[in-house]
Amino acid sequence: MDPRSAVPGCAGTSTGPADTRPRIHGLDRLKAVAIVTVIWIHGFHTFVFWRSVYEQWSHIVTIWAVPAFFFASGWLHARDTRYPPGTMARWLRRLGIPYVIATLYLTILDAWLSGVPVSLPGLARDLVLGRGIYYFVPVLVFTMIATMPLARSRRAAWIVWALLAPYLFMRARYDPVIWLFGRSWDVILRSPFRWAPYFLTGWVGALLGPATFVRARPVIARTAPVVWLIAIVVVGVGFSGVNAAYWPPWADAVFGVTILAAIATCLCASEKPAGTIVRWLSDATYPIYLYHISFIAIFSRLLRPQTDLQHVELALSTLLATIAFIVAVRRVLGAQRAQTLIG
Repeated sequence: MDPRSAVPGCAGTSTGPADTRPRIHGLDRLKAVAIVTVIWIHGFHTFVFWRSVYEQWSHIVTIWAVPAFFFASGWLHARDTRYPPGTMARWLRRLGIPYVIATLYLTILDAWLSGVPVSLPGLARDLVLGRGIYYFVPVLVFTMIATMPLARSRRAAWIVWALLAPYLFMRARYDPVIWLFGRSWDVILRSPFRWAPYFLTGWVGALLGPATFVRARPVIARTAPVVWLIAIVVVGVGFSGVNAAYWPPWADAVFGVTILAAIATCLCASEKPAGTIVRWLSDATYPIYLYHISFIAIFSRLLRPQTDLQHVELALSTLLATIAFIVAVRRVLGAQRAQTLIG
């Protein structure tokens, strides 16, 4: 599998023969920890319901996971020369085929579990905009295509990043997409202004070059966890039990710091090569992302979690079942065909 995947977990997407960048072990750790965190989030449903102060704290601590994938994708996409012909088409194929198959599977599974027949117009909408948590894929595809011109100019990449960087610290407060289409989760989660800044931050981070990263890593490794902890405490203690919609702008800014500090902590945690399990999780993040939500749906019906411990059981069961599913499919179909079909 190609460690320079443009999409977390999608292998074999290097930008051509001249692309000889070494594997970034910090990105492996970032992606591996992020995908486990995503399953934890969905196991507790803290992205929708804050049923307790504990769940609010859990949300504050784990909110960095999805931005981390946009950051990693931007880092792995970054170039200052034009993409070789066919590169984007190859990336979109490797994203799109597993996405369509997973969407069809999840739609059928949901119809079976709920007893509600499949709606073809609803399915078409889901494929275009993303069904539930699959919003990630259409937004990433849009971002990938929109940033293609930046591969021709290092200066342009820095300028666009500087224009969008303020959105790293504003959350949904000044998002023009939300002004136009309303403040609903469907709109908020699909706004490029929410996610593209992380993609571009990864992009310009990669443009700084490996030598800069090696020099900066020890300093970041010492300071980022401290900054992350302080920012978490400031937001968590200062706004415990307060709906995020009523936070002042400075709280949104501190919240943005928690995300960037968490990403930096994982990215720079160690200079040693990532272990086998971490590398496997890093390479498998795309199929884990696509299929874990179906196991969440199944196990939620079976376990009917109510307590925090039961939600932990749900998250762990989902992680193990999803890994087992991917291993089984790869063994039956072979690595290459499985990559084509499930990611």
